[in-house]
This record gives sequence, structure tokens and C-alpha cells, in this order.
Amino acid sequence: MLGVALACLVLAPKEIRVLFLGNSHTRLNDVPGMVKLLAETDGANHRLAVSSLIDANLDALARRGESFATLGAGKFDVVVLQGAMVSSSHKYKYSQKSAIDLATAARKAGARVLLYAEWPRRGWDETEYTLDVYRQIAAASKAEIVPVGRVWDRVLAASPKLELWNPDGNHASPSGSYLAACSLYSAICPKGTPTWRPGFVPANVAARILRTARANPPLKVGASGQKKPAS
Repeated sequence: MLGVALACLVLAPKEIRVLFLGNSHTRLNDVPGMVKLLAETDGANHRLAVSSLIDANLDALARRGESFATLGAGKFDVVVLQGAMVSSSHKYKYSQKSAIDLATAARKAGARVLLYAEWPRRGWDETEYTLDVYRQIAAASKAEIVPVGRVWDRVLAASPKLELWNPDGNHASPSGSYLAACSLYSAICPKGTPTWRPGFVPANVAARILRTARANPPLKVGASGQKKPAS
């Protein structure tokens, strides 16, 4: 009986509690749900509990008292932040104080903080511009950046006919959201090979997306905002 009990303890899935704070780029096509399905089918005995708070951007979320109360409760292993204040024209520089405050509160509560840096809009060369905004947040809060935009660009370079955007040229298609989910999953669960994929994503395309996500791990930056050398 003792042997059976020990075996059950060894085989029991480890629950990873993940909170997503973001906007429509997180909510549309249920990116958190996709991350959960990827993790729980990767053969590494993961179990994810995911929840989310959604608003227009991180500034709006910071103005809601429940955001800091939820973070302060310390019930999360990972907190994903998406929706920084990014100038759509690239002409303005916005304060990132709200995002920094949220990331800092999450880290103080014991969570690993991942910054979900979005993909470029159709026709815009803005991946590195967006990453620079998130670097400001990471430098001040010691969060890590998940470079979704880089994965997006590299997958499209290999498969230019793949439709990752919604018709609005801003939001993701279901395939684009799957790409974002693969990037976030890879950051949260660096080992394992998921068997789940949406039915609308061909197996070879899903494999390419996941492989590219694995090849672009989270970025860490120093206090100066510069990328740290790989350890």
C-alpha cells in the first residue's frame, strides 16, 4: 500500500497557477485556454489552472482595485501581462508605470512575471518597436519578455501564405492566437511536446510554430534595458 501511495504522489500532476492580465489579444480565441490545452497534453504531467482579467490595456487594469488585490493574494505561480501602452503611430512615448506597478506587485507576491509582447499589425514593421516598449517594463520590474512578435515574423517568413491576422489586420486569427499560445506555453513549460492542436492548424504547420516558439525563449533585460547575456 505504501508503494502505491508513493507512486500516486510521483505521478500526480503538478498544478501551475497562471493569471493573465490583458486585452482583446488575450481574450480573442481564448489564448489562456489554448495554453492550458498545450501544457496538459505535452506528456510532462503538467496541470494548469488559468484565470484572466481583461480590460482595454494595462493602464485600465491598474485602475481596477481588483487587479492589485488579486495579485497581492499570492495565489499564482505565473502572471502574464499583455496590453502595454504602445503608440500606434510610433510618434509618442507613453508612461509604463501602470505595467511596471502590476509586474512588481506580481513578483512581490512570488509569481514569475511574463510580458506578452504582441505581434505587428499587418503591413507594419514594428516588432522591435513593441519589444522596446516591453523592455522598459522588464528593466524596471525584472520581468521576462515573451517575444511573440518575433515568432510571428519568423513563422511568416517561412510560410508567407499562412493567415495569422484577423481581417482587421490587428487582431489574430485563430491560427495567430495559437502561435501566441505556443510562445507563452513554451515560456511556462520549456519541456514537453504537446499533442493538442486546433483542427484548423495542419500538423506540419503546428510543428513549425511550436519549433519556432521553442527557438525564441523569454528575454531577460538588465536595469539599463539591454538584453542580458545568455546564462
